[in-house]
Amino acid sequence: MTWLPIYQELTDLARNWRLWLILAVVATMAGLAGPFDTYQDMSLPNRIIYWWLLVGVTFATGAAFGSVAERLIARICSKTFIVLGAGALLSAIPTTLVVVLINAIFGSTYGPADLVLLYAYVAAVMCGVCAITMLSRDWFSAAVPVASDDAKTPPIMSRLHGANRGALLRMSAQDHYVEVVTNRGSELLLMKLRDAVTEAAPTHGAQVHRSHWVATEAVSRSERIKGRVFLRLTDGCRVPVGRRYLKSARDAGLIASK
Repeated sequence: MTWLPIYQELTDLARNWRLWLILAVVATMAGLAGPFDTYQDMSLPNRIIYWWLLVGVTFATGAAFGSVAERLIARICSKTFIVLGAGALLSAIPTTLVVVLINAIFGSTYGPADLVLLYAYVAAVMCGVCAITMLSRDWFSAAVPVASDDAKTPPIMSRLHGANRGALLRMSAQDHYVEVVTNRGSELLLMKLRDAVTEAAPTHGAQVHRSHWVATEAVSRSERIKGRVFLRLTDGCRVPVGRRYLKSARDAGLIASK
């Protein structure tokens, strides 16, 4: 498992001021309302501090451990709802410990039975956090402006740093990111592969795998290794061709005839 996508994903979440603004509003409202007996047990300043800590730290903990858990589970299961559900259950363990620690700071303790109930509650909340996180990824990635002054330049180039902009070679899905590779470098973008393929036009290319797209001019030859078909690109990379994409890749002239 590569850690760079996880690091970039968490970094992007940390920099999303709108997301943290929403969490701050939720925490402040909870501090003012005082649910779960905090209104009777705490003064207003303590309630505000308590709910800011609880909401902020538990969200950060859940997002961090959830990202790792999702990737570990995704290696053995491809069904999104199972990955998210199992990730929520696993990430709820450290998040529950964080809740216990924060409550201990404010003088609350838990017995064994209370811990079980607390975990069940946190696990349910974590399922909602996973859904919010997934939605926020799409929202914030869609908010990135894309435009190009040159009709021949793919819109996706405007998402890349200037040093990486060049001839588009290939794109590969990596979890919630897409690795965009040009003849000048590569970069991970927080977006979906299908959206990246749309923004690759007018560069001629084809999706040859559920996780890979290649530019037609970047393909130097096709290879067969142990019954599987691969495309060798001009940058030396070897990209697999999925079975469902064999016909379209052959029609595009990317696969040599037998």
